[in-house]
Amino acid sequence: MWNEVIGLLDIRFATDEEFDEHVAELVDLNDWLRRQYGPKGMTCEEVCKAYNLLVEGELGMEVFARLAPKYVGSVLKAYRDYLNDNVEYSSVNRQQLLLYPATEPTADQIKARMNALLMQATAIAKTTGDFADPGNSLYTWLEQSGLINPTAEEQAEYMKRAESIVRQLLAEEKAAIPRINATPGQNAKREELTETLKMVLGDSDLIPASYIDRVRAQAKYLYLNDYLKTLP
Repeated sequence: MWNEVIGLLDIRFATDEEFDEHVAELVDLNDWLRRQYGPKGMTCEEVCKAYNLLVEGELGMEVFARLAPKYVGSVLKAYRDYLNDNVEYSSVNRQQLLLYPATEPTADQIKARMNALLMQATAIAKTTGDFADPGNSLYTWLEQSGLINPTAEEQAEYMKRAESIVRQLLAEEKAAIPRINATPGQNAKREELTETLKMVLGDSDLIPASYIDRVRAQAKYLYLNDYLKTLP
């Protein structure tokens, strides 16, 4: 789902820092969607339809090339308002979901798609050294397929590297928030970052789950790109 939305929004990552921020947003976004809509409240098909309508200018909103709860929530609300105001489209949309339910890709289809992605990722990693791998999807597939199997020592090494990077990113994100004329959201974010940094730099046993998820995602990203560069 998110890969399609990322393509529609033409989201690109110019730096490692931008990618790291995006990975963290996706982690938060998935958690937010589950809390906000529940497992069946908003289907993947509906999310994709919402973003297709957005880029077509049908929702009357400016298109932001970001995926975060604040923006996604606005898009999904506008989508539902659009359905309520456009009875004909809403009816056709529901009929399409009933008549043409989403089918799960076969194992062979998944393998073909992921092998194609692997070739593309290898080419990118060897030329720019930075294949984003949103959601660690390629890493996960390679691991589940038995094509990569990092040892405990390697995992510890990459987690250590990743933690150093994420801590630096958190400090930079905090420093980038203005202290003058900051919005309430920015002030709340600064407080959150301050508290997180205090916990991870100190001896606290209460480490935020979002921080751990971000470090793990960064470690997988680092491992994947190192692995891709070894392929022929």
